[in-house]
This record gives sequence, C-alpha cells and structure tokens, in this order.
Amino acid sequence: MRCINFTGSSATGRILAERAGRALKRCVLELGGYNPLIVLAGADLDYAVEATAFAAFFHSGQICMNARKVLVEQSVYDTFVDRLTARAQTLASGDPALPGTVIGPLSTPAARDRVAREVDEAVAAGAKVLAGGSADGPCYLPTVLADVPAGARIGSEETFGPVLVAQPVANAEEAVAIANSTRYGLSAGLITGDNQRGFALARRIEAGVVHVNDQTIAGEPQLPLGGVKDSGWGRSGPESMSDFTELQWITTRDGTGAYPI
Repeated sequence: MRCINFTGSSATGRILAERAGRALKRCVLELGGYNPLIVLAGADLDYAVEATAFAAFFHSGQICMNARKVLVEQSVYDTFVDRLTARAQTLASGDPALPGTVIGPLSTPAARDRVAREVDEAVAAGAKVLAGGSADGPCYLPTVLADVPAGARIGSEETFGPVLVAQPVANAEEAVAIANSTRYGLSAGLITGDNQRGFALARRIEAGVVHVNDQTIAGEPQLPLGGVKDSGWGRSGPESMSDFTELQWITTRDGTGAYPI
C-alpha cells in the first residue's frame, strides 16, 4: 500500500504521517477540528439557532466537523444566546433507539468523563454554564458555555462531545480573526443576511471547508473534504485520485532515432 487514508485525531494523524514518511508513503489525513460558526447581525436568528444547535449537538458532538465555538456579533449576542440556551434544553438525552432522543451516549465512559472534566475545569476557571454541564448516565447533556477564559482548554482544543462555547465579537473582522487563531482548520460556518459579504468573509477563513448560511457539518461525498493546519493533509473525494494512483509516462517510437553522441 503506497498511500494511507486516515480520519481521526490530529495526534494520531501526526504519528501516522511520521511513520509514512519513513516508508516514503503518501498520506490523506482528515484530522481534528475546532470549528467556528459565526453569526452576524442581520442574520435570521431563529434559523441561526437551529443551525447552531445541529452543528454543535448532532451525533452528540462526536464528529470532527461539529461546531465547537459560536462567535456572535455583539448587537445580537444576548438574544441569540438566550434562544440557543432554550433550544439546547429541549434536546432529550438517553437511549438513541427511542423516538425523540437527540443526545445519545458518548463512545466510551472515558470519553464522557473527559468531556465532564474539561467542562468542570473551564467552570472552575470562571466559565458560566448556560445549559447542560453535567452527565446523564452514559450521555453528556447538551452544554452551552459562556465567559470561557482564554487559558481554558475547552476554549481552544477539540472536546469530542456536545459542548459549545459562545463568545461575543465586536464585528465580522474580530470574528474572522478569532476563527483563524486556532491551530485547526477543518470546517467553518458563517450565517449572515448578506450572502455576498458572507462569501467575501469566507475566503478569509483558514479552513478547508466554509459554508455560508449553513452550519459546519454540511458535506457531499463528491466534493473535496479536508483541512488545513493541524486538521490534515490532502482531500477526500475526486481530489484524492492522484494520491491513490500512480501516474506513468510511456513512450513508443516508430523506427529508429538519431542521438547527439
């Protein structure tokens, strides 16, 4: 096998890339993400709340493309956060086989405990729990945190669970700067009332995928998926064809040729 395809954590991807390099093998790595979702003034806030809840809590937050932080323009921050908090509190947790369950168990008890530990550390440092903030058996309740201090791990590192950090921003410029301040760059979303402005801002976000007026998880199997910075190398889909095939140059000559020596 001359190419390795891996989806998982950035730490494991780095180990695989090092080993592949020693064997002169190519890699396609879709790794972790600390995916921002930006909500600007002028956006449809009811839609933005639904999009954010899906992005943060779908599959109990156990997708590399889940939104980890929502950056909301200051003028609509309080209204948005109040509505998002109320929406998070409606999401039922428990047995995923039961109708109406949205938040199922995390992958392992250790994964649940890790999420709980990182939330507790942030709260101890001054973060405020707006919704959730505790375990429910093997599940972790959909959690919205505000006022997360700069040094808290959950404010910059991927927590693989249903936890979202809400942060106000003065304007779109600050939102883009914060979105780009992470070492990750997998996916991002931007919700605005002005698509053209959104597209211009999206081009400045350092992520492999940016969705304007949609949430961070949206994807299509035929389109290139992958990240920049610590979120991976290469792209899945048709773009990866050259990684998994070898280009060969073959020539043939009719008759004989003349050579200069």
